[in-house]
Amino acid sequence: MTTEELRKIVEEEATASEATRELPLSEGAVRKGRAKSVIYSVRLSLEQVEEIERLAEQAEIPPSALVREWITNGLAAEQETQDIWKLADAVSFDLKLLKRGLIARSEQQKRALEKLGYTGKQEEELRKLFDLGK
Repeated sequence: MTTEELRKIVEEEATASEATRELPLSEGAVRKGRAKSVIYSVRLSLEQVEEIERLAEQAEIPPSALVREWITNGLAAEQETQDIWKLADAVSFDLKLLKRGLIARSEQQKRALEKLGYTGKQEEELRKLFDLGK
């Protein structure tokens, strides 16, 4: 199909759509029991439209279904990304709490060792004892 043929088809469909715009939808066009949907208009280049149609034909689905699938997949991926960032924030917060707890515990241990007479000379022996290295 040439660009001019495609442009002509689009113009004819737009004209037909506008001519019947005020008429009620046919019974078959109404989706009962489903959430309402909204038509979202986007501007695409003719090359992009042709590529979408080619891919839809390969997938054996209507072009609108292909685009809708891309959008819903993109929205789901965005939600997953937001969930990952929320999880990362929660983990970061938990790590900060853990670090504070370890620092507090370390300070308590230092005070306890000082009460026992630890002066720092025994550090090497303690490191060897607990296999801490340096």
